[in-house]
Amino acid sequence: VVTIEEDPPEDAGADLLHDLVSKSKFVGEKEADVSEIHTRAINGNAAFNWRFIHKFQYAYLERKVIVPMEIEDLKFDPIVTLNISDADPSISPLPYGSVSLNLANCPRGASSSEKVSMAMIPGYKKPPELIAEEEKNGKSGELPPKITYLSIFKKKKTLGWWPIYVKRANGFLYQTGMIS
Repeated sequence: VVTIEEDPPEDAGADLLHDLVSKSKFVGEKEADVSEIHTRAINGNAAFNWRFIHKFQYAYLERKVIVPMEIEDLKFDPIVTLNISDADPSISPLPYGSVSLNLANCPRGASSSEKVSMAMIPGYKKPPELIAEEEKNGKSGELPPKITYLSIFKKKKTLGWWPIYVKRANGFLYQTGMIS
């Protein structure tokens, strides 16, 4: 399930239906895998049932993906990036949101969509305007949720919800939705 939060258009008669597509790119791959197009997603809500298959070699002791080259193999962290974007690039050339997950050290997914937090993203720093808003609403003393990490290579499969986000011009990450 993909949920994209978007600002309503100023034109009340504007079309709120979008054709969404999800893309998955694994480190070391030249091109992203693309899912089927989910047509007419109302307000960005779409239900996808997709699988992305990435073939790679994994060095378990080093926790690295190996990309064979002619002279010397390249080694990368096993990071997969999922993007949600409009199927028509003329409507929105940038993705609505994305999430990058290190499969060897992945934050455990939230048990429900209500528990999704940007604090799940390693290195996340809260934007100043969100801090000011929390102080205004009296929520500044709340502790972020405790995040546990897992290795997909040990656990083999996991279920949960993760935030998708965009990086704005000020350099901060903003949540735009979530995936399950």
